[in-house]
Amino acid sequence: MKNHCERTVGYCGRTGLTGSGLKWIALATMFVDHFAAVIAGPWLGVSEQMYLVLRGIGRLAFPIFCFLLVEGYHYTHSKRTYALRLFAFALLSEIPFDLAIHGVLLEGHGQNVFFTLCIGLLTIWGVDVLWQRQTTRVEGVLLPLVCVVAGMLAAEVLHTDYGAVGVLAIVLMYLGNRRSGVQGMTYGCVALLLSSWLELVALVDVALIRCYNGGRGRQRKGFFYVFYPAHLFLLYVLAWLLTR
Repeated sequence: MKNHCERTVGYCGRTGLTGSGLKWIALATMFVDHFAAVIAGPWLGVSEQMYLVLRGIGRLAFPIFCFLLVEGYHYTHSKRTYALRLFAFALLSEIPFDLAIHGVLLEGHGQNVFFTLCIGLLTIWGVDVLWQRQTTRVEGVLLPLVCVVAGMLAAEVLHTDYGAVGVLAIVLMYLGNRRSGVQGMTYGCVALLLSSWLELVALVDVALIRCYNGGRGRQRKGFFYVFYPAHLFLLYVLAWLLTR
């Protein structure tokens, strides 16, 4: 099996999309999704068809974040620091997420997507470690499978965004990415169909990954992380103003 450096990334060469370009697409589509959920649906009275269109556009965001998570896992200098950063922003984002999505300060039955990404990262890390330490073929299959199931259960117990299906998508994307970025994205998007038919729209991301050139692009790491809680809080404030 090819290692990460040898795998096929996309098909557009160095002129294609960078990791930074993918992040901007993910942020933009995520904003459209949350705008529909927090503002357009409840307060602007958009039609059901328009609401579904906006939410459909938003289905592009999560698979891209999963793909970039897997890319980051391979290239990060410290997986521990990466996981801690995700967990820290999961905690930071929870109140803005609950205010915007649930309308309360804290909601125990729905946690933000950073928790899903963090659990997904820990799961593929665990699978990676178990593969490296395997002594028999059975251990090389059974123990990683137990790790994946544990990650999925953790997401369900914590009620994270996308839940067990989200963690499964990350794992399948990780497995597919070992050969091809396009293959990894395809696996992940197919897994997400288990949660909703609307996730069919996410298959558009497969075409985007065909244009991914493997480059990082211009990095604004702090902005990309802060954008998530910041835009949720701003949408909550806007929704609050519309009630005045």
